[in-house]
Amino acid sequence: MTVTELVMLSTGGVAALALFLAARRWPAAALVGWFLVVGFVPFWMGVSVGSYFQPASLTGIVVVAALASVVQVRIYPVDVVVAFFFIACVAPMVVGGGSRSTVFGALALWLVAYLIGRLAPGVVRADWIQAAMTVVFAVVGGLAVIEFVADWHPYGDLGWGNGLQAKWSNIQERGGVARSEWAFGHSIALGATLASIIPLAATAQRVRLALRVTLVALLAAGVLVSVSRISMVCAGVGVAVVLLFGTRLVDRAMRTALVVMALVSLAVAAPFVTGILSEAGDEATGSAAYRGQLTDLLTSFAPLGLSPGLQVAPDGTVYFQGFQSIDSQLIFTGLTYGTFALVLGVVLLAAAVLLTLARRATPATLSVVAQIPVLAVVALITQYAMWFWFLAGLAVATQVAQQVTAGPSPDAVVPRHRDPEKPLPHHGPVRARRQLDSRAR
Repeated sequence: MTVTELVMLSTGGVAALALFLAARRWPAAALVGWFLVVGFVPFWMGVSVGSYFQPASLTGIVVVAALASVVQVRIYPVDVVVAFFFIACVAPMVVGGGSRSTVFGALALWLVAYLIGRLAPGVVRADWIQAAMTVVFAVVGGLAVIEFVADWHPYGDLGWGNGLQAKWSNIQERGGVARSEWAFGHSIALGATLASIIPLAATAQRVRLALRVTLVALLAAGVLVSVSRISMVCAGVGVAVVLLFGTRLVDRAMRTALVVMALVSLAVAAPFVTGILSEAGDEATGSAAYRGQLTDLLTSFAPLGLSPGLQVAPDGTVYFQGFQSIDSQLIFTGLTYGTFALVLGVVLLAAAVLLTLARRATPATLSVVAQIPVLAVVALITQYAMWFWFLAGLAVATQVAQQVTAGPSPDAVVPRHRDPEKPLPHHGPVRARRQLDSRAR
């Protein structure tokens, strides 16, 4: 190891320790910091230490370690199903049929993000988390609009000049129009992330009505300028599930505002989108046709691990029966991790749908359900991969909270240092311990 590498490693270790201690003391601030990394730092600005760690993963690992040190998880049946899902993703590496990259992605990206969402409500109120993420990503939506209108793409030249930046920093176009990508490296990743926040923004009861309407409008505008059809669909689905199945979560004034905004959005978006798509010609229809052909891969899944249809070209390019880009996370999960993992994932999504239909879904669960169309036609790419799994963890944490009729907090995770018969003060672990010590004295 060179002196430079040793200095960099030491600096990184000190920074990680400082972040860990800060996250334990101020978990709410650490969570907002993670949101900012997801929304404002492109994933190609990470570091390689054996494997490539994107910024959201690096900071997420530290945040998870800090949260895990101050909260204790109560295990519910859904936690067991999720655990088996990740075991199914990792097991092929042990028994054969897996790869280092697929296992790393499942653990360093998906699991880390899931645990942030699952653990955070133990020390930060779920409604505060909802309000905070809504504000952060509404700002992203507003900046995406500026990016589109001004043709200003600040992240194109921002990075280390690595291969990931060369691949993902180029701005996509459709019909001769540059699409907004912001820090996400892909217009669909941006659009899907912003669309996922709309149900949470609409039901953020900590936020005043006028501000909620403004935040939803900014998020919807950001989705529109991504010029991503599936993201627009998901934004519409998100509004629909709130209006139809989330009536207990949103007041009448907000429901009325959502209907008005939906009608205005249709009136504005329809000529805007159809004009761009008509200019795009075969490009837009061709991408849809290609996704339809991916269904041919449904019969090539292995029970566990990589599909036997995997092919690696001499230049290292990976194909599955001749298909290089697998634009469906559901299909990609089956090809990469096997039928068992895919079935468990579908079971979890089906449970979220059933809770929604029963009008028992929390805002995070509504958000996950509204993202199902994206999972069908797009792979989990860039920061969107971690963001979706964060929402999944938050959905689990908030759903099990509704089933708890007695306990230390309305959530299913509680700090280890708390008396289980006393309510949880959401001030962070250090202040909570001081309060207990003063009472003991």
